[in-house]
Amino acid sequence: MHDGDDPHDAAGGPPECVAEKRIAVLGFAFKKDTNDTRGSPAIWVVRDLLSEKSHVAVYDPRVAEEQIVRDVLGPGRENVRLSVATSAESAVTGAHACVVRTEWHEFRGLDFARLCVVMPQPTFAFDGRNILPLEALREIGSRAFTIGKPSAA
Repeated sequence: MHDGDDPHDAAGGPPECVAEKRIAVLGFAFKKDTNDTRGSPAIWVVRDLLSEKSHVAVYDPRVAEEQIVRDVLGPGRENVRLSVATSAESAVTGAHACVVRTEWHEFRGLDFARLCVVMPQPTFAFDGRNILPLEALREIGSRAFTIGKPSAA
């Protein structure tokens, strides 16, 4: 992945470990409170996951579905593995992992105990914006990591 991150290492497996898995990507805009996607790391994250045969569900409260599809695939292209969700909960439902790429305030207030129930176990959370309650996620059984920071041994 770009940004020097490799969630595969944190997940304990090679890139093939995400093939045919549903991955929720929360946040697509370059930064919160905007719909600007220019240079957004989420574009590369989603492209990389799709190239590894993941099913990717993207949710961003301000970026239109058409913009997400165009940024990831190019104009007029489709990929059945890419979906755009209408809420964080719908993106996460059934997902094996959740990746946070934009620091939207609504992501800080998500009920992770409830969301982990709608995800296959074990759940994985990758925080690319340093906003998730990692210890609380670990306490409810999720494998939670901050992207770009070493994990505690």
